[in-house]
Amino acid sequence: MYDLRESKGSFKGIIGECMFKETRRNLVLPKFFNRDKYFFIFGKYLSEAQADFLRQNWHSVDGIELSFERGKRIILYEVKTKNEYKVHLGFKPKMTLATHTLYQKAKSLGFVVKLAIVHFHEDWNYSVTVDDLNPGGYCIDAPKKYDVAVDWGKKE
Repeated sequence: MYDLRESKGSFKGIIGECMFKETRRNLVLPKFFNRDKYFFIFGKYLSEAQADFLRQNWHSVDGIELSFERGKRIILYEVKTKNEYKVHLGFKPKMTLATHTLYQKAKSLGFVVKLAIVHFHEDWNYSVTVDDLNPGGYCIDAPKKYDVAVDWGKKE
């Protein structure tokens, strides 16, 4: 038998994003929602700079929510998954430097940026915590081979 909670790679993260979507009625997961349809429906709520940012980074953002609770706010989410049924070691979620930079740019454009953590429990229930995305709440992961820019014109 396989245990999803033990899986590596992006599969568990995609499942976590879908579980998070179930908790937010107005959340759009860009990887599953057509960009042109989004801009047709919600584009009127974006500044030109925000619209350009989302067009360029559509697949880099985990979730987008349009909220009217405290005035109009466009909230971008970085979604992480965490196994809560194991011994809690207190590790902070990891994020690439590119993702960190992306969300800092988003903040400068007036987006509200949040970190959502989907917690898997022993009984297969899950809970979600959502906090402002603050650099103290996560750590920058060491660059991977695929994170390094390659100059294809350069001879080695």
